[in-house]
Parts: sequence; C-alpha cells; structure tokens
Amino acid sequence: MEIGLIKKIVEEYGLCVWCVGRQIVKNPMKFYERGVEIYGKIGKKLKLRCDFCDGFFEDEGFFKQLNEELSKYEFRTFDVGVTLDSKKIELEDEMRSKYKVIGGLTIKKAILAFSRAMISRHTSKYVDLKNPDLRVYISVRNGKMSYTVKTKTVFLEIRITKQERGAKIRALSLIHISEPTRPLYISYAVFCLK
Repeated sequence: MEIGLIKKIVEEYGLCVWCVGRQIVKNPMKFYERGVEIYGKIGKKLKLRCDFCDGFFEDEGFFKQLNEELSKYEFRTFDVGVTLDSKKIELEDEMRSKYKVIGGLTIKKAILAFSRAMISRHTSKYVDLKNPDLRVYISVRNGKMSYTVKTKTVFLEIRITKQERGAKIRALSLIHISEPTRPLYISYAVFCLK
C-alpha cells in the first residue's frame, strides 16, 4: 500500500499506529512496529488508540487480568472468540472498500490473532480450533473490554461391580468432586450407591 494512500486513510479515519500496522502485516506482533514505521514516513505524531480498536492493543492491564484468570485453570489448549460493535465493523468495511484496501487484517481478525498470540505467549499453551480445553470470549463494545472463560464439558464414566449376585442398584448419586471451587481437571469423584 502506498504512503500517500495510507496518509489519506489516517487523516480521514484517524487510524492509530496499531491499526495502520494491521492494514499492512498479518503478524499481530508486528502491528505496532510496522505502524510506527509508516507513521514516521507520513510525518504524523504517534496515535495509540482510535475508533476502530478503542485502544485494545495498547491495554496491557486487560491481558494481565486475563492471564491471572487463566492461571486458575489447568488446560493444554485454548481458543478465542471476539465480539465487536457492529458500527466498528461497518466503518472498517466502508474504509477498506472506499480505498480498496487489500491484505492486512480486519479489526476483528486482528483482535483475534493478537489475543491468541498474547495468551499463548503468557501461558505457553496452544491454540486448538476444533476441540480446545477452554475458550476465551472477548468483547470490545462502547470503549469497554471484557472477557468470559468457558471450559470444556466434563464427562464421567462409571463402572459398578456388584459384590453379590442378584443385588439391585436403585440409584447412584454424586457426593463430591475434588476441588469443586477451582476450575481444574477432576482428580477424583465420590459416589454413593442407594
């Protein structure tokens, strides 16, 4: 993308350094670096947040809080889902269409890629799109960011051995699962035969 075109986009839409960078590169860890380089070429003062991202990429506190929450879980794999204001998506579609922007990442894909990279970097866990141990849902709406963590459903398989022939089992009830207040893998479960 030529510098003159980027300058027009920045002037009209007020893109921040991060959002300029994501129009050019797909690697979320290079958005800032590339954006700073472009801002230098167009002679603009660095801007760290804009109407597209609401400062999402700049908010280290958000990821610190999210990673503290994730440290309470035992998991090997994860995935991320993102919800944005529809106005942001429409505004970006308008901009990309008007200036025929090809390549880079849309705001939704950029937040998704950046979030996956940040979580993976801080937890040393892997993204699994098909069957993750947990999912992180991130919402960026009205300038506010939030997240929800959901774990995979746990299934218990039980084998019952009767001590005497002909004995009937009327009911089986769950009494206790270890560490019920923490979202960890279940280490044991206690049942009662009635």
